[in-house]
Amino acid sequence: MTKNSLAQMIGRRKLHTIGPDDSVRNACIAMTSVNIGALPVVAPDGTLLGILSERDVIKRSIIVYRPSDTTTVRKVMTPNPKWLPPDAKPEEALQMMVKGGFRHLPICKEGKIVGIVSIRDFTPKGPSLLDRLRGKPAKPAIVGA
Repeated sequence: MTKNSLAQMIGRRKLHTIGPDDSVRNACIAMTSVNIGALPVVAPDGTLLGILSERDVIKRSIIVYRPSDTTTVRKVMTPNPKWLPPDAKPEEALQMMVKGGFRHLPICKEGKIVGIVSIRDFTPKGPSLLDRLRGKPAKPAIVGA
């Protein structure tokens, strides 16, 4: 089924967020525990303040020797990230991410975060490149799905 909007892409996917005063370490634990590469940083009312990605942690914490357990997310996040509304087309999101060189795009409605899409949401499902290189056979396609 083709997704015609970002709302359809994110569906009822659980949204994981972090507060600006949480530690970078807690944010990393949260990202690792649910296998995601970025967290929207939100105010208590759900307003998007920034985004914290793995790249942010590496560039603004690890390589500059900021201790992750005492450094707040606010000091490391990318503030005021680009975002799109839920009714935007997936193609618009992909174009924005490619052009901007980022891999995660928040989805906001009336100033509040409602979801996030990742560049991985736009990759075809199926065997990974690593599986193909290892010679693992592709799963047969289901006709009519």
